[in-house]
Amino acid sequence: MVETAPCIHELNGPGFSGFHFSQLLAATNNFAFRCKIRSCGCADVYKGRLDSGLEVMIKRFYQNNSHSSLAFENEVRFHAKLLHKNVAKLIGCCSERGEALLVYESLPNGCLSDVVTGTRVLLNWSERFKIILGIARGVAYLHDCCGIQIMHGDLNPQRILLDSYMTPKITDFAFAKVCSPDGRERHKRSLLGTRGYMDPGYVINRIYSVKSDVYSFGITLLEIITAKRPDALFKDAGDLLRLPTMAKSMEMYHMIDPALHGESRMTEIMKCIQIALWCSRPNAGDRPSMWDVLLMLSCESATLRVPEPFQSQCDTQELCEGVLSDSEITEPR
Repeated sequence: MVETAPCIHELNGPGFSGFHFSQLLAATNNFAFRCKIRSCGCADVYKGRLDSGLEVMIKRFYQNNSHSSLAFENEVRFHAKLLHKNVAKLIGCCSERGEALLVYESLPNGCLSDVVTGTRVLLNWSERFKIILGIARGVAYLHDCCGIQIMHGDLNPQRILLDSYMTPKITDFAFAKVCSPDGRERHKRSLLGTRGYMDPGYVINRIYSVKSDVYSFGITLLEIITAKRPDALFKDAGDLLRLPTMAKSMEMYHMIDPALHGESRMTEIMKCIQIALWCSRPNAGDRPSMWDVLLMLSCESATLRVPEPFQSQCDTQELCEGVLSDSEITEPR
């Protein structure tokens, strides 16, 4: 029997609070435009300050939106009882006057995507590697250490926020799922996720598992190293199919963010590329677990071989249709 995530009425207690809408209205100066941080799918996110002086982020879900109500309930069910350095802390929620809001710890450095592919902050390799390790630890916690096996379901740099110390925090659990003991489930509704980061097997067969998060982590890892989003990194399916061959011939060096070319830890960077290639294998069974990923990242003496090039017609089909397709995505990026 699969243990289910807690329901909203079970969450009252230390560390989680119920807020009145008036409190959050005051905290954001009536949800002033200048307080708006970003939009994410079916909600807007604002910075705010509670009466206690605590700075927070407040996610206000859109009204009269079927996806919003499901996303709100899913986030509360999965997120409220999670406690890890690399998972954003959910402080409380509000559900009144037809409004649905979540209150999180303040994460002032914004989305990882803005940092990695933007120009606001230039990260050296040590800073990027710290972020990579933090993300891996957070995902491993979700998969094996939080009491239930949780698949995030939409892991990508826009779902990872950074605190004042540039510590990565996984957030946005709208598409999270509890995985069954055998690690596999079928999801027959519309696709849920962000194009470019979704497991090809999920796109084609609607089969998901924690290995779907591993795939998303691999693509995110490549983005951190190259400073390019998937749509820029992979112009067509051929680019993705050639990655293992390019890695073997060291052509991948030319895909690395030029800002990293002078780094002294180039061996570590190339090892991370190899890890990313293993994580993004088309067949979920060929991917490592997140604990294996953590071991590979943490062990300096770990020797990895580059994955073999994709050879089967199935591999090619899944990559073309899953990674680079125009399939309908319920939540656009």
